[in-house]
Amino acid sequence: MSADPADEPAAEDEGFAFLTPGGAPGSLGLLDHYEVLEVIGRGGMGIVFKARDTRLQRIVAVKVLAAHLAADGTARQTQQKIATPAQQTAPPKPARS
Repeated sequence: MSADPADEPAAEDEGFAFLTPGGAPGSLGLLDHYEVLEVIGRGGMGIVFKARDTRLQRIVAVKVLAAHLAADGTARQTQQKIATPAQQTAPPKPARS
């Protein structure tokens, strides 16, 4: 990432039109309650973003299916099967006093 947020490409420039403008300076935009910070990876299935969950105040990875797969019910079901166990194995937050 560049030190100057003005040097960062806009979400529209990267083809992230599904992101809502907003969030902290330098973020790519918002996706529901996730502030998208950067791209972690890209592949045939879609894009993985580093994001901040604004409800839980923690850093998460968010996978967005490629448009051609998002319209495919089988691909969405496959991703749901992968995501559900991953959410269940997430380490619990430490207790706070």
